Amino acid sequence: MDIVDGIGALGAGLILAGFLLRASAQYGVGTVLYGMLNVLGAGILIWYGWVTGVWPFVILNGVWFLDAMRILIFKK
Repeated sequence: MDIVDGIGALGAGLILAGFLLRASAQYGVGTVLYGMLNVLGAGILIWYGWVTGVWPFVILNGVWFLDAMRILIFKK
């Protein structure tokens, strides 16, 4: 695994951590922690998709990033 793949795995791990925390009432959807994990994870995966040239991945994570930003801004 090279550094680019390692960074991509980090991004995926952050999103998966948010997914696992979603089941917790304390850290569920709408919390700052959930939003930040998703914003950071999706941002890293946008970069990863860009660097590797996987444009559908960039689009998917761009939408995920925008939704996570909405959660942080409006906390809904």
